Amino acid sequence: MAKVKDSVWLIFGKATKLYFANIISFLKYMTFPVLGQFFGLLIVFGALFLYADNLPKFLVKNSVFDNFSMIFIILLIVILPGFLLFAKAFWDYLVAYGAVNSMLDGLMKSGKVYDFPAHTEVITRKSGKYIFLWALIGLLSIIAYFPLFWVIGFIMFIYFILVFQVFVYEPTKSVFGCFKKSVEIIKGNFARTLGLCVLVGALTCFIIPDGILFLLEKASVLKFI
Repeated sequence: MAKVKDSVWLIFGKATKLYFANIISFLKYMTFPVLGQFFGLLIVFGALFLYADNLPKFLVKNSVFDNFSMIFIILLIVILPGFLLFAKAFWDYLVAYGAVNSMLDGLMKSGKVYDFPAHTEVITRKSGKYIFLWALIGLLSIIAYFPLFWVIGFIMFIYFILVFQVFVYEPTKSVFGCFKKSVEIIKGNFARTLGLCVLVGALTCFIIPDGILFLLEKASVLKFI
């Protein structure tokens, strides 16, 4: 992975153009991973509500519910379908998070996004390493959650921001090698990387959501909902 010397605005502009030019393909790929989690949680909480709401009736009508262990076992059975849907969608989301980098590589070379299964396999054929990578990211995120480590955590976030790209583009590297390579790439480019993070954060957290809300309000969709 070579260091890129293009300006922050040029990189951001190219990336944004590629994203919106292929947004339909990306949306198709991410539909189940995102909506699957939502509906999985909806089913879980819906089932919990119905079970809790009707539990007093069950206690009166059936003596089997006099046993707390049985109540808990039935509770697990009730929420299992929604949980399995959420778990499957969540894993697919994590895989897609990495596979999108492979898609970008194909997009840069061929000018289009295609063959989703092949890009997905780039991640799934190394599932063990990928899970370990996410586990380390999760551990570091938990540490950075404490106020004492906010500054250190933020700096670590910038230096480790390319670990998933390294994982995809340099498949022979170990998990720790991915972190090391990310640090090597970011060295001397910290300010530029920070600038890109700010621009991407503004686009994804404010500009796009607020733009969608504005359009929904103008179309009176929010009032209908």
